[in-house]
Amino acid sequence: MNFDIILIIVNYRTYKDTIEYVTHIKNQKGVKIGFIIIDNDSPNNSYAYLEVEFKNDPYVFLVCSNKNVGYAQGNNLGIKEAEKYNYNGYIAISNNDIWFEDEYTLTKLIDKHNSLKHAGFIAPTMLINDKIAKHSAFKLPTLKDDIIDATYFLKKLINIDLYYHLRPDPQNKSSLIKVDCVSGAFFIGTMDLFKKIDLFDERTFLYEEERIIGKKVKHINKQNYIDTSLVYNHKVSSSISTSIDSYHRRKLVFKGRVIYYKYYSDTGKIGILLLKAFQYYTIIRLWIKYKILGPG
Repeated sequence: MNFDIILIIVNYRTYKDTIEYVTHIKNQKGVKIGFIIIDNDSPNNSYAYLEVEFKNDPYVFLVCSNKNVGYAQGNNLGIKEAEKYNYNGYIAISNNDIWFEDEYTLTKLIDKHNSLKHAGFIAPTMLINDKIAKHSAFKLPTLKDDIIDATYFLKKLINIDLYYHLRPDPQNKSSLIKVDCVSGAFFIGTMDLFKKIDLFDERTFLYEEERIIGKKVKHINKQNYIDTSLVYNHKVSSSISTSIDSYHRRKLVFKGRVIYYKYYSDTGKIGILLLKAFQYYTIIRLWIKYKILGPG
C-alpha cells in the first residue's frame, strides 16, 4: 500500500453515501489516498453494491464483516487490513457523511501533524449546518460529570460544560488547540500511534470510544489537537438514527461509560456502582417512554 494516507470507513446500509464520499475525497490534492471500507454486515446488500462500484479501483479495498461488529471493532478491522500490507503511514478514521470545502485539507493536516512534537491525533473543526458543533472536541469527563448527565433532575439543575469553545479561523494557519478528545466522525494519526494505544476498545459497540482514545493518548504522553484553520461539514448519520432508537442509543452510551471507568480510570467499585445506579434510573424512565410511545 503505497499511500500517504488511508481513510477507513465503516459502512452500515449507507453504501450510496460511501460511494459519494469516496468520490468526494478523491478530489483532495497533494496526497496519495487509499480507502479501506468495512461493511458491517449491512442487511441491504451494501457490500455487493460497493463491490460492483469499486471492483476495478486500485485505491479502494473492501472488507466484509460477518456480522455488525459496531464502530470500534469495525475500525479495527480496517486498521488490521492495512497492517496486512505492512502499511505504516497516516490513517484517517472517517464517517461517510462529512464534507470538506478545502481540497488541501488532508495535506494540511498531515503537514501540521508532522510539525508537532508528541502529537496524538489531529482533526479539523466540525460544523453541522455550517455552525460549529460543540462536540467537535471535548474534555475528559469526571465521574461526577457523568452521574449528573445520567440523572434527569440533576442535569436540569447543574450545567456541565465539557466542550472547547472553538472559533474557526481559516486565516490563521497556526491555529492549533490542545484538546483531550476529538470527535470520532473524522480524525487522523499515524499507524504507529494506533498500535501504541492498542487500537480501539472492542468492548464498546457505539459511543464513548472518543473518551477512551483520549485517555489512551494521554497515557502515552501524547497530545490531541483541533485545527481551527480547517473545517468539515458533518451531516447527522442516517444509518444510526434509522437503525437504533433513542432508548437503545442511550443504553450503548451508558455501557461505554462503564467500560471507561472500569478499565481506564482509578474509579473504585463503589463509584462505578453509583454510576450504574443513576444510569439504571434513567434507563428505566426511557424504557417506560419507549414502551408507551414506541421507538424514537
